[in-house]
Amino acid sequence: MIFNIAKNNVKMNLKNYIVYLVSIIVSVSIFFIFKSLEFNEVINSMLEGSVKLSTGFKMSSYIILFFSAMFIWYSNNFFLKKRKKEIGLYSLLGIENESIGKMLFLETFFIGIIALIIGILLGAIFAKFATVILIKMIGLSIPIGKVITSKGIINTIIAFIIIFILVSIISGRTIYKFELIDLFKAESKREVEPKASMIKAVLSIILILFGYFNYLNLINSSNEELSLILILVSITTGTFMLFSSLLVFLIKARKRNKTSYFKGLNMIVTSKLLFRIKGNSRALALIAILSATTITAMGVSISYYDKFIGKFNDMYPYSYITSIDSKSLDRDITKFIQEENNTKFLGSTKAEYVEVEGEVDLQQLNFNVISESDFDKINNLREKKYENIDLKPGECLYFYEFGDSASNKEEPEEINITNDNTNFENYTIKKYYKNNLINEHMSFETIILNDTDYNKVKKIGELQKLNIYQLSDNKNIEMLDKKIDDAINEEVLKNKDDRSDIFIYSSYYKNFKEQSTSISGMLFIGIFVGGVFLVAMGSIIFFKQISEATEESGRYKSLRKIGVSEKSIKSTIYKEVAYVFIMPLIVGILHSAVAISYIAKAFNQNTALIEFQVLIPYIVIYMIYYIITSNNYYKIISETE
Repeated sequence: MIFNIAKNNVKMNLKNYIVYLVSIIVSVSIFFIFKSLEFNEVINSMLEGSVKLSTGFKMSSYIILFFSAMFIWYSNNFFLKKRKKEIGLYSLLGIENESIGKMLFLETFFIGIIALIIGILLGAIFAKFATVILIKMIGLSIPIGKVITSKGIINTIIAFIIIFILVSIISGRTIYKFELIDLFKAESKREVEPKASMIKAVLSIILILFGYFNYLNLINSSNEELSLILILVSITTGTFMLFSSLLVFLIKARKRNKTSYFKGLNMIVTSKLLFRIKGNSRALALIAILSATTITAMGVSISYYDKFIGKFNDMYPYSYITSIDSKSLDRDITKFIQEENNTKFLGSTKAEYVEVEGEVDLQQLNFNVISESDFDKINNLREKKYENIDLKPGECLYFYEFGDSASNKEEPEEINITNDNTNFENYTIKKYYKNNLINEHMSFETIILNDTDYNKVKKIGELQKLNIYQLSDNKNIEMLDKKIDDAINEEVLKNKDDRSDIFIYSSYYKNFKEQSTSISGMLFIGIFVGGVFLVAMGSIIFFKQISEATEESGRYKSLRKIGVSEKSIKSTIYKEVAYVFIMPLIVGILHSAVAISYIAKAFNQNTALIEFQVLIPYIVIYMIYYIITSNNYYKIISETE
């Protein structure tokens, strides 16, 4: 009998569970997708040697699981609160507490099983789609492999079955926590009007601004880890105080504005917000913090992707560069490239540079000096060529590899090259480039001199050779890259070259693979985990508002009786729900804007543009939840009538 009652309750109330079900299904699906990617042997083997994403998928799946557990427990409490009168009726009819507990356990477990089955099925459908997206984002030609794995299915089933059992046990034990009279009066309890504290309100702003200021000046901190903890504590505490104190103060100030307060049904909206703020403040603050975390994570991921993947061709303009002076190695590399069918050999060139010491703006630096004739040969191989500038004696071109960090500096006008710590020669900078001449890390500060000046400098520095190779396609050459890499390693061992690898050899493919895998993976994870957070946050607000709608239905019935129009009631509901949705969103956007601005500034990017890219899809989904919540709120009020 208990089993049948639980089954029928789920069947008859399925429409009330629909948002709850959808949210759990999304969580299960994304968890399953991450587990499928984690156990995809083809992807893992193809990414061997670079930053493996399996660890990232594993950690992300744990975050999703933890957040899903909290969300399921939190949401389930709303349903129990909504059904306390029903539970009390069962008890009044003589059904034993143990039987009611079993019924609640079974109902929660049934919902969980339904969500688990649908979630795994949808996850299986979209796992291949997600894998294709990941591979496209990485930008390499990698076979998809077997997407659906038994390990992924088993891990998902075990993880969520445990969550559903624990939540079901909590549901089943609810009946033992309340007296019968409490169950019938659960919905009639009202919040008391909270007191406004000017001190706490001001303190909340001070704490948040203190966190902002310290975060934006984090680079100057002597202990970054301690500063980060202090920043997180101050902003989090300030946010909770903002919703519990400052918001109360602002609503009471609005209440004192008699013109606005008595206009239409504003009195109803303002009073309800004021009396409910105590119970809602923690949830709103939590949603604001989670919104900020989600937007920031996605924004930072986009920022890194744009910097290191979007502009990768600027950082690595050449396919291969070696600084090993070996004719046999040059022949081998040229032969390997010519035999490769997946790309076309566009040409190669040889060049040399001299390592010298110098001074720019009173700062001592090491420079690589290249002759104008060698610069022309290097430049001719580039896809994006630099303009031809004729250099006169005493003039130079200056390439500063770390251009982003110099973006706010004034461009230097002169370089002084020294000889044994004494003045040697001053050179006027004719053109200043805020980027690297050749592949990143193969050279840093680079100066181009005309051939006459170069021959003078050549006598005082250490001479290094460069061999540069250019291909038409640098992204589908895995086997070629392995052959060249093996040949270079063999040559290094033979010559016992003890220089660092970054000064010996640069491969576009190898560096692109490593950076694209880690950064594209980070963006992929950020988008999907952010999606789970957003769905859960929207659902939490939905449940809280729907719970309040059931409790407030009597008041709206009274308003109808005294002649308030349906249009005014509907407008009031939409306005009330809008406050609850918009307040945490605004705070979350402010927090994230400050967080993203730090990274964007470091990368010389537009903070507003990055924030805009994240906020468009975020706000669209968030507003969909707002519309669904408002419509359901109004529907409950109307059905009560």
